[in-house]
Amino acid sequence: MGAPGTTGPGVQSAQSLTVTGRPAMARYTAVTAPAAGSPAWRRAGIGVARGAWQVLADGRLVSVIAILAVWQLVADLAHISPVVLPAPSAVISSWWDVLLHGDLLGALGYTVQSFAIGFAISAVIGVPAGIAMGLARRFRYVLDPYVTILLGTPFVAFVPVLLVWTGLGIETRIAAALLFSFPFVVVNAEAGVRDVDQSLVSMARSYEVPPLKIFRKVILPGAFGSIFVGLRLGASHGFKGVIIAELLISNIGIGGLVSEYGGAFRTDHLLAVILTALAIVLLINGLFQLISRYFLPWRAGQR
Repeated sequence: MGAPGTTGPGVQSAQSLTVTGRPAMARYTAVTAPAAGSPAWRRAGIGVARGAWQVLADGRLVSVIAILAVWQLVADLAHISPVVLPAPSAVISSWWDVLLHGDLLGALGYTVQSFAIGFAISAVIGVPAGIAMGLARRFRYVLDPYVTILLGTPFVAFVPVLLVWTGLGIETRIAAALLFSFPFVVVNAEAGVRDVDQSLVSMARSYEVPPLKIFRKVILPGAFGSIFVGLRLGASHGFKGVIIAELLISNIGIGGLVSEYGGAFRTDHLLAVILTALAIVLLINGLFQLISRYFLPWRAGQR
């Protein structure tokens, strides 16, 4: 036992943590978080700066620049035919040409419209269906075989059937977006509900919380993460489904441009359209990540 007023190693360690840890945390907070009373433009600017720094820090931008540089060098030094591998500079020039003088914006509008309608239907039907499968065993037994079939069957095989059922109109592209996205939405919604910590549910029931309130306050917040993952995956696959349908059955939209430029061996224009489609997929993915950070701030803090 030490004398009064003296501290042992454990107490000294705790004191040093208390004394030195809090100022360090304060300094960190002062750097990374704007003051509560700061103007909105300053807070927005700090948020943009953080996002830009994150892109630079994790190497995504650097990797893209490196790939483009290697691509340009290979195209210039190896004297490869532009039909086989056009240089990035030629692809960018073709992209501007298609954007300003071609049908890129119109085709993109057709594709995005079909995707938005089909994916909205998929989300409205798929999320409740997945939640019902996670909550009730009877729903799971009834719907699970059909969801499994949709997950295991090559979706391209459905496109000719959709052509017979719906014709060459926008309905076929909407149905393609629905079929391609629906299984991912359902499966992840079901998994999110079934993965909720059952001890929390049991605790709420022990306090005689009404079932509807348990669903709203415990189950649904716990399943939000998986639901958003399913929506993000479903959106990416739904957009892909629309392009495949356009490529196979109709000469319209992004798929129509891919078919047109590919048939004419205009590889620079073809890659410009394909890269535009990839950029749309990345944009959709980023949008869902932003929404997820808004509704699930604790998950964003864990990354």
